[in-house]
Amino acid sequence: MKFNVEEIVKFIPVVEKPPFKPAFKTRLKWTLAAVVIYFVLARVEIAGLIRGQINPTLEALMTLTGSRVGSLMTLGIGPIITAGIVLELLVGSKIINWDIKKPEGRAKFESWNKLLAVVFAFIEAAAFVASNAVPLAPGMKIKLLAITQIAMGSIIVLFLDDLVKKWGIGSGISLFILAGISSSILIQLFSPFVYSVEQGKYVPWFTTQSMPAGKLLAFFVSLAQRDYYDAFLAAVPIISTIGIIAFVAYVQSIRIEVPIAYSMFRGFGRPWSLRLLYTSTIPVIFAFALMSNFQLIGRIGLTYQDGLYCGPLGCYDEQGVPVSGFIKYVTPPRNFVYKMIFGTVALSDITQLLVYGIIFTIFAVIFSVFWVETSGMDPESVAEQLTSYGFQIPGYRRDKRIIANILRKYIGPLAVLSGLIVGMLAMFADMFSALGRGTGLLLSVTIAYSYYQQIKMERSEDMPVFLRRLIKE
Repeated sequence: MKFNVEEIVKFIPVVEKPPFKPAFKTRLKWTLAAVVIYFVLARVEIAGLIRGQINPTLEALMTLTGSRVGSLMTLGIGPIITAGIVLELLVGSKIINWDIKKPEGRAKFESWNKLLAVVFAFIEAAAFVASNAVPLAPGMKIKLLAITQIAMGSIIVLFLDDLVKKWGIGSGISLFILAGISSSILIQLFSPFVYSVEQGKYVPWFTTQSMPAGKLLAFFVSLAQRDYYDAFLAAVPIISTIGIIAFVAYVQSIRIEVPIAYSMFRGFGRPWSLRLLYTSTIPVIFAFALMSNFQLIGRIGLTYQDGLYCGPLGCYDEQGVPVSGFIKYVTPPRNFVYKMIFGTVALSDITQLLVYGIIFTIFAVIFSVFWVETSGMDPESVAEQLTSYGFQIPGYRRDKRIIANILRKYIGPLAVLSGLIVGMLAMFADMFSALGRGTGLLLSVTIAYSYYQQIKMERSEDMPVFLRRLIKE
């Protein structure tokens, strides 16, 4: 019996592609509708949930995958990214020999991506429940029900991603990451609440002796109380956030210009721009998702011994922070900048930062190179696109092979450099405790910038007035 993936994928809900390009306002409405549905699902708790404080090791995962543990969005876009990682590695390494440049190869890639996303939705849901990352009432029926609910929530995300791609603006993955990180940054800036261990819930800060969770609010409260030291500590992540945003915006603007000319109009040409961050944030998304899966696997089968919870990948302390083993080095160091300020940085902290940074950057470079090969950004695909527009390289005859050879000198190094830069930026952002978990801030800035560029290229007549004014400024 032949295993036909295309036949199985037909049973997965899909959004019909519009017969024509929808008006900009229509696409904007569907994009906003997808975001609203995402936020609503993130507030719907699964049956059998026991409320409590989220483990700190899962907070970064929640930020980067647009998830909210304990809700229908417990997995967020995690299974979609994991499916993409598996296919990127298999196709990029030629273990699966699909020609993604051809329609049939691309169709196979997309079909398998959907099927694997559904499979990983159930696998990751089971992993969350098995590792007690989602605190549930006892009973096997409750656990099975929770796995089903969590997996179905992720399948809805797959449907919403399809909706945004066909009827909205950009991709659903980027949109949900941006929405999740932006809401997280706003909470980290302005939240007037603080978690009370005694009450087991978040309470207003003025009912306790603690500072509010929102850094900007804590800064002004500390200034009002003339506690300048605490004001400085609250200002550190705000300052690092502003610095990283400015630097990422600057790097995003760097371009490499490749001269091209119209073959039909002699003397008339234009430069073809290649961004320094050629693969944008895709390498960081895949690298972080892969390392997050390691962190999730590391929580399965933990046993308590000598004050630590240990498993096959390493040990955690009672607060759930990795303290030894492989799991420690695939987890970003927490509060490193504060340890530097207090002078309490240990050799183990520096080692963890360096090893984590090296592993993360290597993964980012690998995924950057693979993404170029599988997403139509390789020299051959770009050369074919330029040739179809009637372009050629000045001084050479019109041949896409010649254009591909010229572009190969730029695109190959840019793929490596792009992964290297975003990997190191993410590491430094985490190191300086920037809002949005560092890596999340990097992603949100680059995604917001790419949305700005995409909207700017629209130049649609039905674009809202405020957007026209925004892109002109």
